[in-house]
Amino acid sequence: YAINSDYYAYLAGYRQFANPEAVDINIFATPGIDFVNNELLVEDALDMIEDADDGRRGDALYIITTPNKPSGNQYTDAEEDMYTSDEVVNALDDSSIDTSYAATYWPWLKCFDSEDNKYIYLPPTKDVVRNMAYTDNTSYPWFSPAGILRGTTNCIRAAKNLKTADEDILYDGLINPVKTFAVDGVKIWGNKTMYSVDSPLNRVNVRRLMLRVKKLVSAVGKQLIFEQYDASLKNQFLSLVTPILSDVKANRGISDYRIDVEDSAEARDAHTLPATIHIKPTPTLEWIDLTFTIYPESIDFAE
Repeated sequence: YAINSDYYAYLAGYRQFANPEAVDINIFATPGIDFVNNELLVEDALDMIEDADDGRRGDALYIITTPNKPSGNQYTDAEEDMYTSDEVVNALDDSSIDTSYAATYWPWLKCFDSEDNKYIYLPPTKDVVRNMAYTDNTSYPWFSPAGILRGTTNCIRAAKNLKTADEDILYDGLINPVKTFAVDGVKIWGNKTMYSVDSPLNRVNVRRLMLRVKKLVSAVGKQLIFEQYDASLKNQFLSLVTPILSDVKANRGISDYRIDVEDSAEARDAHTLPATIHIKPTPTLEWIDLTFTIYPESIDFAE
């Protein structure tokens, strides 16, 4: 949108979520706003999610919509009018988005609107956020909300039946594909954030792991605010934080961790407890490399 009354209405709407002390969320979505046709709104929303001074301080994941087709009445829902994989990746490249606090998915889904008795196309955002809630409730946030088990969609079909080459283009371009299987149906088939840096944080499950750990540690840390700051406070902090990280490790979220706490007179004079938490996230499997070798009947595998 241009900067008009609609723009300010959307802006005022999502600014209601800007204060993390007042509104506790871990997922943020704007399904009707995409990064091509509503670039300013998306940038503003992302800034709110990341802003350390006037926003949520990076405590939520923003599910950004990728458009299905160019804007304009001349473009229909026919597949030939929709974007190609190359076009949506180029559109993302042209934007300024490069963050581990957001993820996007494409193509859109054909769904049935029972109210108006017609078929419509919707972004997969609705299925992504549902899968994230399902993952949180049945396993843990650090499990990927994608794949056969946790990547389900509720639709008639995908707007495009992607080929393997299309999926590779999208995934390399930081857009998670929506993949169609002959038997299993339409599935969310990607785990990337919109972060171009080669880092564990370019995966959705790792970013959500860090969001969860940060929130849990911050919650127990608040118990120590305004307590007496003497030599015993370090052990109090460790006794609160260590069980959290041990539990995450036991449930396959991290492979190892270390907690460093500064215990010095200078820190006490500053009324600050400097602590650094080092974490090794557990990665997800994304490819299986199979090799089949044929042998004659005379070969004995027991040898």
